Amino acid sequence: MISERYPELAQLPDEDKLTLMVELWQDVMDDSPSENPALAAFVEQLNEAHRRREEEVRSGQFQTIPSDQVFREISESLTTRRSA
Repeated sequence: MISERYPELAQLPDEDKLTLMVELWQDVMDDSPSENPALAAFVEQLNEAHRRREEEVRSGQFQTIPSDQVFREISESLTTRRSA
């Protein structure tokens, strides 16, 4: 894992981690897919997964979770981890 190669990343505040993530993603996306076949394949996989999930939601095969529930569960999980 990257975190094992760069353990100092774990010490970053969440806001800095998100900023780094965005900057890395933008750097990757600066390559055009025609210049980077691996990127083209990855983007196509993401698009296909998105199309499948969208169809699952529309057809009722997949139930979405209200955002307030998601944020509550994340908050509870973080609270539990911090107190452990």
